Amino acid sequence: MTTTWIFVDIEHYPTKEIPSPKCNLATYFWELRIKGTNYSISSSMCFGDIKLVMKHFGVKEPSQLVGNFFESDKDTAWPALEDFLTSISQARCVDQLVYS
Repeated sequence: MTTTWIFVDIEHYPTKEIPSPKCNLATYFWELRIKGTNYSISSSMCFGDIKLVMKHFGVKEPSQLVGNFFESDKDTAWPALEDFLTSISQARCVDQLVYS
């Protein structure tokens, strides 16, 4: 069964060590919701991963990810997001090989 995950929130969390939101190691909190439910879960990831997701969806700012969605055979958010990141990362590598 496929689960549709929707980004419902994403925010930069500045730290003393990494205050810049554009540093690849900057922390961003995200919240995902299963489409058609009130079930949501949140966690964090680095801006390097956020940039990959932004590129996939064609947006320029992390906040523009809200409302975008992806599908997964996983019904748990973090494994679903990890699989999504892996798939778009691999697709990006293939694109670079084909077009370089």
